[in-house]
Amino acid sequence: MKRLVVSAQTEALDDWEHDEAGDLIAPGGKSVAQWLAQELDAHGEVKQHSHYGWQFEASHLDETIWCMIALGAGENEAYFWAERRANLVQRLIGRAGAAHEPTLDRIAALLTEDVRFDDVKIVPPGA
Repeated sequence: MKRLVVSAQTEALDDWEHDEAGDLIAPGGKSVAQWLAQELDAHGEVKQHSHYGWQFEASHLDETIWCMIALGAGENEAYFWAERRANLVQRLIGRAGAAHEPTLDRIAALLTEDVRFDDVKIVPPGA
């Protein structure tokens, strides 16, 4: 199974939400996730993924593609995932969870064209 993500440098994931006590309500990146979801013709809504990112589903031909956006470990580092959501037969033959390269290529192209993002590249996670 091939694992890849789009990596980029950005300050665009700065829309964090905190309560009055300063506790995290929602991670940054929702507005970027909504923009990407629209550009990728996502179905359904953008939803919070745990306490650190945003997710949505898109389609490519007959496949459902799970997409997620989260901050990386480095300052202003962001990662963008696009993975196949496979049916039972596809999972049995090892196609589940693999990076969906056509969607990653599209995300990389969109980020490269947007002035909010720098150093856009497709890499293994954590690279």
